[in-house]
Amino acid sequence: MNRGQRIGTFASVIISAFLLIGCDLKEIDTFSTVLSIGIDRNNDGTILLTMEISNFSKSKSMQQKMLMISGTGQSIEDAERNIQLKNPLELYQAHNALILLGESYARHNVHEVADFFQRNPTFRPTMFLAVCQGRAKDVLRARVSTESINALGIREMINEASRRSLTSSSEMIRWVKDLHHRSHTFQLAALKLDMDAKPEVSGVGLFYHNQLVRWITTKQVPFLLLLTERQISHQLIKIIDANHNAIYIQILWANVIPSIKVAQGKLVVVYNVLGESEIVELSHEMALPLRKIVVMENKVNSVISARTKQMIHSLQKDKIDGINLADILYREHHNLYQRFSLHWEDEFAQADITCHFSIRLIRTGLLN
Repeated sequence: MNRGQRIGTFASVIISAFLLIGCDLKEIDTFSTVLSIGIDRNNDGTILLTMEISNFSKSKSMQQKMLMISGTGQSIEDAERNIQLKNPLELYQAHNALILLGESYARHNVHEVADFFQRNPTFRPTMFLAVCQGRAKDVLRARVSTESINALGIREMINEASRRSLTSSSEMIRWVKDLHHRSHTFQLAALKLDMDAKPEVSGVGLFYHNQLVRWITTKQVPFLLLLTERQISHQLIKIIDANHNAIYIQILWANVIPSIKVAQGKLVVVYNVLGESEIVELSHEMALPLRKIVVMENKVNSVISARTKQMIHSLQKDKIDGINLADILYREHHNLYQRFSLHWEDEFAQADITCHFSIRLIRTGLLN
């Protein structure tokens, strides 16, 4: 290569370097980090959007400043634009930890939420989605004692509840999957303000055709979970004995085996639930005699059976397949699903559903 060619090659490399697109770096104090979003519906039908955002000052200490900003609009996008007009910094939503649906919004079709957040490339599938009694704005503004950042405190509360109940898990990626249930139902972790106006997990919200239809308390959640999950572990259940003493039972593991057939033109469904449990707490500081373990075991299965039956009866009365029976039918008895799916609400309401529980109590340190 002669001298002229070398100079030409060097010049082309230099020019190309200037034309390359570099990384679009932005300083942390040039945008607002969105940590949580609350969605409510006003009486006039407009959307009330509330954002918890974090701004960093330009001082040497880079001190973090937390703000709550609300905006209204005809849609979520419109309300978001109005919030941006109030905030001088660009809204950065990739670190959003929580989306909270207010009761007024959840009672209407929440399909807009799924459409908006799935189209937005900055949102991550691991962020949490939850529903609350009352306004999401009020819950997000309430102080959480465990965290200085409300969004992280509420997320940790949901995480803690999810360790006891898988139904409380509300990651966006799971919710998107649940939207495709053949039963047209899904559950989200539910929050409310307690007597001290502090957020707490109150159970789950049951949605049907993308609308909130009922609240299920923390006491009822385990009995819904016993039929919606095929494998269960570490579920805590409170049992009241004949002397009105509270005994806490933890289900270590359980397998749900459904059996489905047709009799006299209607579905006959039998759930056989096999598993093991242990006593984790007694109301009195005394050990439970081992000779009474069989009696207690029968009591546990009787209580679980009665409460599960009550839950199923309530769902059938409202024609809401909250136990996802349609999904089992679709996967394991597709011919029956095709036969009964056209009028599934009525077929579910008329189905003969029974449950047989065989949860064995194993020895623990509480037993003699």
